[in-house]
Amino acid sequence: MRNWRVLTAVAAVILAAGASVLAYTYLTQADARAQDKTVLVPVLVAKQQIPKGTPGKSAIDSSLLEVKKVPREVLPSDARIDDAGLSGLVASSAIAKGQFVVKDSFVAATEINGFSTTVKGGKEALSLSVDMTHGVAGFIQPNDNINVLVTMDIEDKLGAAGTLKTTAFLIPGLRVLAVGSTTAGSAAATTGTPGATTQTTQPAQQQGLITVEATPRQAEQLAHAMNVGTIMLSLNPPNFDAASFKTPAEIVEAFNLFDQPLSVLQSIEQQINNAKPAK
Repeated sequence: MRNWRVLTAVAAVILAAGASVLAYTYLTQADARAQDKTVLVPVLVAKQQIPKGTPGKSAIDSSLLEVKKVPREVLPSDARIDDAGLSGLVASSAIAKGQFVVKDSFVAATEINGFSTTVKGGKEALSLSVDMTHGVAGFIQPNDNINVLVTMDIEDKLGAAGTLKTTAFLIPGLRVLAVGSTTAGSAAATTGTPGATTQTTQPAQQQGLITVEATPRQAEQLAHAMNVGTIMLSLNPPNFDAASFKTPAEIVEAFNLFDQPLSVLQSIEQQINNAKPAK
């Protein structure tokens, strides 16, 4: 009887050990199967603390960001998967170490510091109001370079010809800061591309509001021109250099409107004078 009890006890121990092994094996395999089903996806995270206002380019250059892989189910819907498009933006608030970088983590500088941050070097921001005909049909975009021409009446005090309607370049090479309420920064935040702009869907009256960067003297000229005459804008190529631009020597008016030799113009003037009734 005693031997039977010993054998029974030994058998019980063996069975318990076997059950434990089987349970451990099952659980281990189940965990492995669960991990195999977990999908890992890339996400951009803060490698270190990033203060508010930090330029995206500085965060990239200083290696403050890194890409990690995390389970898809913990990833926010607006998370960034890489640092593409951050160069033209700034941190909207402090980003803690290890925190996911989402769409609103980096925004245009104007969204946290105001539009004045786009005006550089002691210059002024001034808005011009033009219609589609006088504003290059709405093709002007933020960061473009434009010229301003003005048409206005000028009294001829030297030749006693009365009032002459004249047209001339007023200011060449003004940088466009905004068109309506669209700025280069706000477009970059939308598209994720530094310096990018988007075709605006604003009403026509807003498309005709062109905000430029000007010196104080240029701001005076523009304000006066809009009050005494009609302005027209022309669009320059990307490599335009205002310093080397040469304004045409002549201010255009009715007499020199046509590109004709001076002798022809003098002959026309003589005919006009001869046709005038004698006083």
